[in-house]
Amino acid sequence: MAGRMSGRSSRLRKSWSSSLRSSFSQIGCVELPASPSEPHRIVPFPSLLDPSDPDAHPSNSGEDSGDDLGPFTSTHAYLSALLAATRARRDDSPLALLQLPLSALPSRTYDRAPFTLGHPDFDAQNVLFDARTGAVRALVDWDGLAAVPRELGALTYPMWLTVDWDPFAYAGYRAHQAHCDDEETLRALRRIYAEAVDRASGEGRRWGRVTRNSHLVSTLEIGLTNELSRMEVVYRLGKYVFGSGTLVCEMLEGIEHCAWYNGRKDVAEVVEWDWYKEHEQEHKANENDSEDDCEAGSASHGERTSPPHSRCEQPKQS
Repeated sequence: MAGRMSGRSSRLRKSWSSSLRSSFSQIGCVELPASPSEPHRIVPFPSLLDPSDPDAHPSNSGEDSGDDLGPFTSTHAYLSALLAATRARRDDSPLALLQLPLSALPSRTYDRAPFTLGHPDFDAQNVLFDARTGAVRALVDWDGLAAVPRELGALTYPMWLTVDWDPFAYAGYRAHQAHCDDEETLRALRRIYAEAVDRASGEGRRWGRVTRNSHLVSTLEIGLTNELSRMEVVYRLGKYVFGSGTLVCEMLEGIEHCAWYNGRKDVAEVVEWDWYKEHEQEHKANENDSEDDCEAGSASHGERTSPPHSRCEQPKQS
């Protein structure tokens, strides 16, 4: 009996392995079959909304985000649905600002199928190596297996090579690990990894071009799904897209005051909000500080200083 069960289990593993080697036409959870003769299925991701959460509310985008997510046929559709569902759960101005890099950063070249398997936690603790040769022997912890965009799946960087793009997690690593690569080393390692993907791509193919900037998409996904990391991710992606941390902070402040974000239903009009005018009293107090304080960086008359979102304060949640 045990032998028959072991044989059936082995056939199932071989069937699943063969079935999953191919690429996928949709993004979604992978549902493995109960029988070797049945194919796998791509099914929706579970809803992000918690029905018992009193703070959950409909998304400002007007989309119904209470249902399961997917399956999807494009990277943009997947990330947009993720954003809408997250905003429906608990909205804030960093999420609203993520709409811009979401539209700009994922490559249109890789927006459509084929999609690939994505390991749910592609980090060092889940990669087993041969102690003698250094060869990879296995990847473990596949709970939550999904078909995902190539930039988040087979052609993404391992998480330990992109941790500097998640500053919240990176600060934790640096505080608690004896050895932690600095940003310059991580940039060099990413170049080496992308070149290795190119060499492994096969004749006439250069999949390293997908890998090269895949960390932008994986960082965007972290910002959409990880509330603890979101503020720092928004700041980093914003600096990359807009070239200025101060501008990112001003945009976050501006979003919180605009009619678009606050869901006002009147006819749309442009009403300019001026942070510097609103905080005029604070500026005047700064001008009355001691001369030493002024020399240390207080604002002189007419100069622009960073808004209080600086680096950036956690904004109030709507």
